Formats: sequence, C-alpha cells, structure tokens
Amino acid sequence: MTPNTLFAAPSRVKIKSTALVFTLLVIFTLILTACGGGNSTTSNTGSKAVLKVAAQSYDFAQSGFNPFNTHTNAGIQGLVYETLYFVNVNDGSFTPMLATDYKWNSDNTQVTFTMRQNVKWNDGKPFSADDVAFTFNMMKQFPAADSLGVWSFLKDVTAPDANTVVMTFQKAYPPVLVNIAGHVYIIPKHVFASVGDPTKFLTDHPVGTGPFTLTRYQPDLAVYDKNPSYWQAGRVKVDEIRFPEYKDNSTLQLALPKGDVDWAGYFTPTL
Repeated sequence: MTPNTLFAAPSRVKIKSTALVFTLLVIFTLILTACGGGNSTTSNTGSKAVLKVAAQSYDFAQSGFNPFNTHTNAGIQGLVYETLYFVNVNDGSFTPMLATDYKWNSDNTQVTFTMRQNVKWNDGKPFSADDVAFTFNMMKQFPAADSLGVWSFLKDVTAPDANTVVMTFQKAYPPVLVNIAGHVYIIPKHVFASVGDPTKFLTDHPVGTGPFTLTRYQPDLAVYDKNPSYWQAGRVKVDEIRFPEYKDNSTLQLALPKGDVDWAGYFTPTL
C-alpha cells in the first residue's frame, strides 16, 4: 500500500512523497551496496569515493534544505534527515531507522515507538525521543507543515522518556503508520524550536541524523560529505556526493560519456 492510497493529497504532496521514496532508495543503495565490490558507480578523487549526480536547475532555485519548506528539493532531503523507519511500499516491510521497534495497544488506537540509542545530530548533539515528539507537535501547531495530513488521525504525541514516543490516535487506523513512520523527516528540536513557522525557515546548514552533511552550497553546486557521526557510518561507502548543475539536456549528454557525472536522470527526445 502506497501513501497515495491512504490519503487524497494535492499534487505537490504526491511529488514530494515520490521524491522521498526515491531518495531513500538511493540512500539505501549508497549505504548497503555502493563500492561494496564489483563494479562501482563512483569515481575516486585521491582517496575519496565521490559520486557525481547531475542536478537540474530547479534543484538550486532557492536554498533552504528544510524538509518542511515547500521551496526546497524533497529529492535530496533524505541525505541529511531520516524517518523513523524505511517503508518499502512494494512489500510493506518496515526497516528500522531512528526507531528500532513499535508496538500497538490492544485496540490499535495507540502506538509506542522505541528510539535508537547513541544517535547524534550532525552538529554533535544527541538525538532523543523529544526530537520526534517535537517534530510531530510542530506539525500540529503549524498545519502547513503537515502536508501528509497525519494530524487528521493523530490525537496526541508525547515522549515519556528519552527513548520512547507514544502516539495516540483519534480512532484505530493502522495503515496511517506508513506515512507517520516512513514519510515524516525528524528534525532537531534545538534548532527548530526558535524558528517559528518551519515552512518559512531557510538554512544552508541543515542539521540532521542522516548519512551525509551539506558542506558546500552555491547556485551551481551542492556538496555533501559523509557524516562521521552517523549511527551506521561504517556502512556508508561513498565519501562525498556532488550535485553540479546542468541547465539543459544537451550539456548533460556531453558530460555523461566524459565521466563528468556518474548518475543522471534526464529526457532524451530521440528515445
């Protein structure tokens, strides 16, 4: 079951959800298989494994790098931010990310998540259940941030201790867990508590728990370096991801065979 079958969502939300799923799949590929033997899709710069991904001009239209700002590119947010689980929409399986376990109560009106311990934000501060509760309650306070409409189902979200999050629902509807666990990026309370409306917050120094950290941003290039404090850093085999901008397909078509980029998605009119 996909998120779009759970909710009637505006087209913008559908696009963001699709980009999120694609990005998470890319990240899993980078973490679990990249440079893990056999043919590699990365190039070596000195001792670094660098992946060069072609970016379209709209990726750099406006800075922000905030998953709740509608102007930022949803397709690259998953490099920095993480969800509670990775949800495989093809088979319905849940892979633990920031949460390691969840349990429903007897009537499916409350779910309790256990948080992963020893996780840090990329600024060195510890991640805790308070960050998760803050993220969801912020979405309640600022409805524009709740693009998936999870508060149409939620009644209450609390963090009784540093490792536990309890979500209570207005009524039993377990399928909503796909969006709650797999499609809401968790943000740091210590950063967002003072910004007001999160949909208007712009930053070129995003703080997340994900495998990469944005280290350079300019109108024609974004560079992400491996996050050394990532909770499974040993499984991230790519040291750096570079997103150079290509304004048109013809330029990109020339760059690919020359090896200037390793990965690209673009329209070829002759195919």
